[in-house]
Amino acid sequence: MKTFFRNATLILLLGSFLALVIWVLVSGVSMRLWFIIAAAMVLPILLGFWYLAFGKAKFGLRFLAVIAYFIVLGLGFFAASTFLQYEGSTSGASLPKFSLKGGEKKEAKAISPDQTAEVSSKAEGISGLEAYAADSTQFLGPKRDGTWPELTFSPDWNAKPPQEIWRRAVGAGWSSFAVSGSRAVTMEQFGEDECVVCYDLFSGERLWIHTDEKTGYLEASKGSNQMAVMGGTGPRSTPTIFENRVFTLGAAGEVNCLNLETGEVVWEADIIREYSGKVLVWGMSAAPLVLEEQRLVVFAGSEKAGSTLVAYDLEKGEVKWRYRGGGASYSSPRLETIRGKQQIVSVNANDIAGVDPKDGSEIWKFDWKGPNPKVGQPVLAGENRILATASYGIQSPLIEIQSSGGGMQAKQIWTTNRLKTKFSSA
Repeated sequence: MKTFFRNATLILLLGSFLALVIWVLVSGVSMRLWFIIAAAMVLPILLGFWYLAFGKAKFGLRFLAVIAYFIVLGLGFFAASTFLQYEGSTSGASLPKFSLKGGEKKEAKAISPDQTAEVSSKAEGISGLEAYAADSTQFLGPKRDGTWPELTFSPDWNAKPPQEIWRRAVGAGWSSFAVSGSRAVTMEQFGEDECVVCYDLFSGERLWIHTDEKTGYLEASKGSNQMAVMGGTGPRSTPTIFENRVFTLGAAGEVNCLNLETGEVVWEADIIREYSGKVLVWGMSAAPLVLEEQRLVVFAGSEKAGSTLVAYDLEKGEVKWRYRGGGASYSSPRLETIRGKQQIVSVNANDIAGVDPKDGSEIWKFDWKGPNPKVGQPVLAGENRILATASYGIQSPLIEIQSSGGGMQAKQIWTTNRLKTKFSSA
């Protein structure tokens, strides 16, 4: 009987672990890889108790062997915590990445703007750069979809390889550039300060810098967000340029409208503090959306319901409407015309919505729940269909916007967990 229990319990332990591995891999939900890691840590402990109960040696020897075994396991965990350092996450599963302590840790160093002043220019003998430049005034290009209508350069890099024009150091951050004429604007962090910085596109010279003191995401998150360090240092959002204005959203909710020529403040706001909101766990990332016809600029707001989208007057910064919704996401809203009606398509924390740009009223909503972050922009698939994608193996739906009783409604066409756009857009 003891032999039976010995074999049965061992088969149960190993079989359960194998079944868990198969289930996780087949499910395609990459976040569930954490279950395998947890089980792999628990399994050696259970095997130790199994040997204590069913081992063939005398109980006293088994007891001493198990004690020694657990001591070795404990020393292993201690050594790992002592000699390894956390390097943030890696891959679409958010699994942790480690390196040996004492090595160079890949993190942003606290530097001052003065330390990034030097420009290495390699433009000697290269002329006519202006003829090849084109404005890109908002995130992901003219239509916020990552596409460009026509090329101003040769894509054949074998025949005509690119030439470096200039190079310079910049502050920490994840922001991309918005370009208008010879001005290229981005966001950077120096120490605890977030900055909006404008460069000359053709020389790399810094033209102006606007500083918001002590607004850095990690600084603002101290004591309230233990996951903040995993996201890294620096602003996440890309500026938007319209006419002679630069609109920016800081990682902790600071809103700026700046003069493109000088960097002087036209107006400013705090989209989190003004509505008693909550900064998104990984920092505010959505790019401002300018509504030219309505003369408004829209910002994605709080993680909590109440200020999912907020529209400000372009000139004075007055709030014109607020879409309360169920909370914002990391995705940037887009302006589209669907079934003849202009609307803001916004991927939010737990849904996708069509919002009227005139007054912020909800035209339609599609529930898209899930605990994991939504980052990618919604993509039009045909005239009336929208593809929304995310990572971690959560379901990514294709929805169709249909006419319904004088209004509109969203219907799911299909869904899949195979589209893993963690930070990117489809």
